[in-house]
Amino acid sequence: MKTNSIGLFNERILTILFTIITIIGPVSCNTESIRQHEAEKKKLNIMYRSISGSVVNARDMKPIRGVLVTFFNPMTNKPVGTLTDSEGKFRIDSIPEAVRKITSIDIQSNKSKEVELNKGDTVLIKMD
Repeated sequence: MKTNSIGLFNERILTILFTIITIIGPVSCNTESIRQHEAEKKKLNIMYRSISGSVVNARDMKPIRGVLVTFFNPMTNKPVGTLTDSEGKFRIDSIPEAVRKITSIDIQSNKSKEVELNKGDTVLIKMD
């Protein structure tokens, strides 16, 4: 049976996504863990920020849903990410100020794009 390179690419991307989701794992939102996290942030005196934005098709500016928007967190040595919603929008909280780039991965088009973050907290990612 013959496999094409696009099929292999899709399989690799899905493996990467599965790995990222496995690493991120379930999120616990109990009050005690939130207090501990906030205390650790204050102790380390690390500045954090939130970003939000949209991912659109560069040609027609239509939103793209289901794009993985991710960054590598140097504080935890783990990738962190989220998926765009049906309007192509996303939001990521608690990004260390040291993080300067995010990566968007569109599984449907087999494309990815790295974007530099600036001082603003809103990002428009145009996928080619």
